[in-house]
Amino acid sequence: MEYKKIILSGLILLILFPIANTLAKDDPYYFKDKVTNTTSLFFLTDLQKEENIELSLTHEKDGEFELFLFDERPTKTYVDIDKNIEEEIYDIAVAYDSGDEPEIDYIAEKEKIFYIQVVLLDGGPDFLTLECNKVLTRYYLPKVPGFPLEILIVSMLFSLGIIVFIGKRKKICNYV
Repeated sequence: MEYKKIILSGLILLILFPIANTLAKDDPYYFKDKVTNTTSLFFLTDLQKEENIELSLTHEKDGEFELFLFDERPTKTYVDIDKNIEEEIYDIAVAYDSGDEPEIDYIAEKEKIFYIQVVLLDGGPDFLTLECNKVLTRYYLPKVPGFPLEILIVSMLFSLGIIVFIGKRKKICNYV
């Protein structure tokens, strides 16, 4: 009976040890993916005041990458149709780097959510590896275009008019 308890305790420890070891590790974040030209990838993370974020990007082929860090949520990619970066992105980004293997090392001035953008301008498709000392979450720009309120109101009135017209026509046909 004693042997069964010892064996059961040993099995429980063997199961719990890898789980506890995995949760205790503070490994850096790695993201690997294949991207094509003018592809933008977005990530987000939260930083406390005076906390440091270190980002480094490596790739396998001849891709030309740009790496940006924002302290406000980006609403567009800032990459135009001609595969060029719009100049205003450099005013909006709190840190950026380009080149063969771009890196960013930034210390947060206040507690905020920070957004990271990776852009492959040319030389793709390429395989990239993004490494960060913080856990990152993928972020996707919403692709829902704004809908003009005037068109919505006109279409609702038009639909309502058709419903009323059909309803009156059915009532007239029922009396004849």
